[in-house]
Amino acid sequence: MSEPCTNRVDVYSGTQEHLASRYAPGRRSAAWQKIKPAFCLPCVILGFVPGREGIRHLHVATCRDGDVRYVATLQAGFTSQARAQLPTLLQARVCSRPFVACSARGVWVEPGLYCQVRFLAWTRGGRLLGASFRGLLEPHINHPTR
Repeated sequence: MSEPCTNRVDVYSGTQEHLASRYAPGRRSAAWQKIKPAFCLPCVILGFVPGREGIRHLHVATCRDGDVRYVATLQAGFTSQARAQLPTLLQARVCSRPFVACSARGVWVEPGLYCQVRFLAWTRGGRLLGASFRGLLEPHINHPTR
């Protein structure tokens, strides 16, 4: 026999409420939680935009519909360790143009550096919505450009 459900979930807003909670007009109690579905995807680093703290943005690509394509410019999720490590790794791979079509501006790098990207959804245009950097990946993992 299954256990009774103790939470009510609103699939449209992504909120969850404990069933024993009381309604409080005009405010959200601690019994409510906002839950956003998120996905992770390995991506190859195409390039970067330099900034005061080393890098400002990363341009990334991944395999989509059988082709490697530019999918996002990452602006969030960088730890202080990643911000310190990335400039050295990227500067050693600088090249004259991106290895896949990318309309964004930046300093381009040769393929070979991979990162994990967290995102909320795919857009109709084939881009990642709400994408953020989750960390560098080890080179021995199977990646989209191999």
